[in-house]
Amino acid sequence: MTSNLRNEAENESSMDYWYPRVRDHLPCPKTESITLPDDVINTFRTAIYGRADKDIIEENLKAIKEVANRIGYPLFMRSDQGSGKHDWETTCYVKSEDDLCQNIFNLFGWHEMAGIMGLSYKSLYFRELLDIEPRFIAFWGNMPIGKERRLFVRDGEVLCIHPYWEQGAILSSHKHPLPDDWQQIVADSNKVEDGIEILTEYGEKFSQLVPGYWSVDFIQDRFGKWWFIDAARGELSWHPEPCEHIIRFENSMM
Repeated sequence: MTSNLRNEAENESSMDYWYPRVRDHLPCPKTESITLPDDVINTFRTAIYGRADKDIIEENLKAIKEVANRIGYPLFMRSDQGSGKHDWETTCYVKSEDDLCQNIFNLFGWHEMAGIMGLSYKSLYFRELLDIEPRFIAFWGNMPIGKERRLFVRDGEVLCIHPYWEQGAILSSHKHPLPDDWQQIVADSNKVEDGIEILTEYGEKFSQLVPGYWSVDFIQDRFGKWWFIDAARGELSWHPEPCEHIIRFENSMM
């Protein structure tokens, strides 16, 4: 992928791009957002390294806190480009207003370290924390693992549906001891036929509203309802291999 195409894909992967197109058409958590001007982002960026004007930080935090309070705590926080979810307790999971400022710094710090050049961001999003009935806790941030799916879609069609959490990813990155039966728990959660009809319907709806090649992520709450939680251009998204659907699509683009 050329640098121009990658920049285009990253720009369109922003929640600022796809969320307004689908929020009224798919089941989404309650969401509030605030766009951050470049000078504010730069102020927070320098604060990560301890060099920012605290008065400026406090002034901008007032507006940010007002938006977050419309959701209520605890809440899920992310930028338009990502959440640093594996760090969970120190980034995207905000227990109270007292934790908000430090978690914002941690989240922005995660963006600075993402990839080779870091990951740009323009907005903060605050979302209702869904009741997902976690199967167990994993990763270094004590992240709750629930039942999730990733769909790949293109121009109104669902190409394939995959479990989001693979055993290898959890085993290679866990911090605390996993339950003895964690592999069976993951296998039970990863039965793709669970919810396939409604997820296909949701994937097709997203793809009709947002043309192109995309990954689309869903999570199930403890009551069995599937929620749309994230999307990104398919070219930038992790995809399990092999998959005949994706191979066929890539060949058609050659």
